[in-house]
Amino acid sequence: MASRQRPEEVDELLSRKAGAAIAGEKLRDRALVYLESSDNANAIKILHELKLKWFNQDTVRGMILTCLLLANTYQKQELFFASKYFGLVAAYLAYKTKDTSLNA
Repeated sequence: MASRQRPEEVDELLSRKAGAAIAGEKLRDRALVYLESSDNANAIKILHELKLKWFNQDTVRGMILTCLLLANTYQKQELFFASKYFGLVAAYLAYKTKDTSLNA
C-alpha cells in the first residue's frame, strides 16, 4: 500500500530537487485552484507560503503578482486593511525594482 504524501512534503521535496522557483510555481498553481473554488482561507495560506519562497530579486515579478493576489483575496474576505497593505507592498516592490518592465 503506497503512502500518501501531504502537499507540504511534496513541496519540500520538489524544492530540494528542482529548486525554489519550480516549487513556487506549484504553490502558485495550487493557490489558483483554491481561488477558483472560492476556498479563500486556504488560498491565503498558500499565497503567504509562496510570498516567502519568492522573496528575492530573481523572482520579484512573482512576488509582486503574489502580493496582488493576496490583496484581491483579502478584499473578497472584506479584510480591507490587509488588502490595502498587500496592494501597497506590490506597488512599492514594482517602484523599487531594477527591472524597468515592472515599473513602467
